[in-house]
Amino acid sequence: MIRLLGKWIADIEHFTHIKSLHIYFATDDLSFLEGFCNLEELYVVDSDNKEWSFIQSLTSLRYLYIQNCKFSNLIPIRNLFREQSERYDRASRESDTYQIFSGLKKLCLTNCGISDITPLADCKFIDDLNLSHNEISDISPLEGIRSLYYLTLRHNKITDITSLGELEGIYFINLRHNQIKDISALKKHRNSNLSRLFLAYNYIEDFTVLKGIHLIDSDIREAITDSEALNDLLDRKNGKYFGMVLCEAKNIIGKWSQGMLHLTGFEDTTLVFDENGTGYVHWYQIPFEMVDTFNWSIENGRITIKGINRFEFEKDKLVEKVASQLNISNADVLRNRRKGLDGKRVMAIELDVSSVEADDYYFNDAFGFVSEVIWDTDFSKKLRGIIWRE
Repeated sequence: MIRLLGKWIADIEHFTHIKSLHIYFATDDLSFLEGFCNLEELYVVDSDNKEWSFIQSLTSLRYLYIQNCKFSNLIPIRNLFREQSERYDRASRESDTYQIFSGLKKLCLTNCGISDITPLADCKFIDDLNLSHNEISDISPLEGIRSLYYLTLRHNKITDITSLGELEGIYFINLRHNQIKDISALKKHRNSNLSRLFLAYNYIEDFTVLKGIHLIDSDIREAITDSEALNDLLDRKNGKYFGMVLCEAKNIIGKWSQGMLHLTGFEDTTLVFDENGTGYVHWYQIPFEMVDTFNWSIENGRITIKGINRFEFEKDKLVEKVASQLNISNADVLRNRRKGLDGKRVMAIELDVSSVEADDYYFNDAFGFVSEVIWDTDFSKKLRGIIWRE
């Protein structure tokens, strides 16, 4: 990462090999970035740059974050994606092994004066899209981006959300501060992956469509002023929460993985609960891994998790052991069936850490059931020998 200060262009042009670049101060010409073909992450804030065509030459780009800039024409994004897609298709044809798309997947363009998002219709592999604080009213170009997992469109001029009903794999939607009245399109997400939904500061009157949607986190309490209507949705008295069932201890014994529910590429998080009241959460992004061991207990559908140790690995070698900061107290733990990667329904659990004291870095997603047998692979047996060693 490089944060640029002073007279820097002549110097930075010698660093075209870098993979991550953050530009956090006023600039007026970024055309020199055209030669940075190795960039995987680009962050630009408060720039007066007007010509963004150089972006289509950044063929290694995976994450683009632009804030408070004049970037209303999204054609360079479309052109970049087409170039990356052609490269991906070519590699798929020439290889006998499965290829993972390694192009632009995370796009954040906030306060950029955007009104037309038509060019994004071609960006079929984006999974995380944030277009907040713009002038967008028509979001129909998004309906074909079936890979979308996180979608944030706060502070726009949206009235019609029909297209969002087509996003079968969507997990997170934030539409706060728009002009939406009708949310009936969301009924298509009953028994789907949608788990986090934020709708406050719109003009919605009928929320009954949400009854069949299994939400773990939302601002519905803030959006609904009618207490009777709210209680009808939140049926905790009968052991339910937006239609999801509160767990007992016997329901979560085993191994759970985010990768059972959506494509995580080279990153995944696994959550393990042993029947003896211990467990661990395992995060990896090749070649790095982190494991937090913990003690856990459940009472009345609420889970408490207290970290023990954190182990950090690099290339399968233990590089550090420290005390775990993991701390979750009395969070609802819920289960229901969700669509897995193969299209079949799998049991899933989620922890609602939105209203409790928690280190929730690991727990911002759903976990699909893998197995009741915890130590079932050579890797897990090796891991057990390390993390539970006296």
